[in-house]
Amino acid sequence: MSSATEKFVVPTVELGEIVWWYPGGDENQPPCPAVVTQINHRSLNLSVLAPNMVGIRVEDGVRHCDDGNTKPQEYIDNGGWTISATRRSIDEIEKRLAKLEGPREKFQPPKPG
Repeated sequence: MSSATEKFVVPTVELGEIVWWYPGGDENQPPCPAVVTQINHRSLNLSVLAPNMVGIRVEDGVRHCDDGNTKPQEYIDNGGWTISATRRSIDEIEKRLAKLEGPREKFQPPKPG
């Protein structure tokens, strides 16, 4: 295991957030939007909205495209994901706000029940 692989940090996402899903984990392919339905230790469960498809494609155990610990077969079986442009914009705005206002408490959705 290389030091670059050990240092990979899975980007933070939230339940219900839209991420990009890539078939086969290939970022050269057009991405599909996917809703995060479960957050696991190093993977996500996603509901993928693919073009020309009726219904939703469910993908479990999807690893980030840059995760060097992922075996090629895992990408073939489950695809890969990256954060969306919207998330990148939100992260940038939060960084700028933190510089102006100081750190803020992260929003926690209410617990069901």
